[in-house]
Amino acid sequence: GVPASSSGALHAGAGAAPAGAAPAGAAVPGVRSDASALQKQVSKFRSGSAPRTEKFRKLLREPIVNLDALRELAWSGIPARLRPLCWRLLLGYVPPNRDLREGVLSRKRGEYRNLVEEYYNPILEETRIANANANANG
Repeated sequence: GVPASSSGALHAGAGAAPAGAAPAGAAVPGVRSDASALQKQVSKFRSGSAPRTEKFRKLLREPIVNLDALRELAWSGIPARLRPLCWRLLLGYVPPNRDLREGVLSRKRGEYRNLVEEYYNPILEETRIANANANANG
């Protein structure tokens, strides 16, 4: 007889998965499919490529941001580092005029602090009084 190594019997299964392994293409719990991983990489590339990021930076450096151009550029995704500013602009939370932005943000933050104090401090005070009364009576 011919030895197994020269007959090709051992080589026939060279690409086969080890015993107990999932067959090729089968879903494995906890492991993303190749298609999903590839899709994420493509999406990451589209929104975060260097030339695309530079287009965003150039647009955001303008004294007054063109919101229509920003909206069009953002349609395919916004680079992660630029998302906070882009979304603030697109949602109208800050003005497109660069010189006014810091003042508007400062005013809005102050308004927020005042609202928190106005609405939550009375609740906290009532809770403190109720707890003090419960401890005195308890």
